[in-house]
Amino acid sequence: MMASFEAPSLQHLFGTDNLGRDIFSRCVVAAPIDAEIGFSIVIISVLIGTFLGSCSGYIGGKFDEAFMRITDVFIAVPTLVLAVVVAVALGPGVEHVIEANLVGWWPV
Repeated sequence: MMASFEAPSLQHLFGTDNLGRDIFSRCVVAAPIDAEIGFSIVIISVLIGTFLGSCSGYIGGKFDEAFMRITDVFIAVPTLVLAVVVAVALGPGVEHVIEANLVGWWPV
């Protein structure tokens, strides 16, 4: 029988959770999904931010001024809070996690 909340040892490098499952093996299984989410957010944010910033700089004038004010609003709101609110509205799923984080990260 698996013991719950075991301390870290050579058998369980990070210990066990409340159901006796090895925490290290769960982290190893989750790592590719976490990497996919992180890289997707960074790559898509860079593409969106570069495109919108380039358009704003090229067009200039009132479009640039309006776009900068919109960007300022997104930067003023804490990114994590905005991401949590959007994630709750979208529901569970890897794609929704990526979309929720993109809402706050594109201005950065």
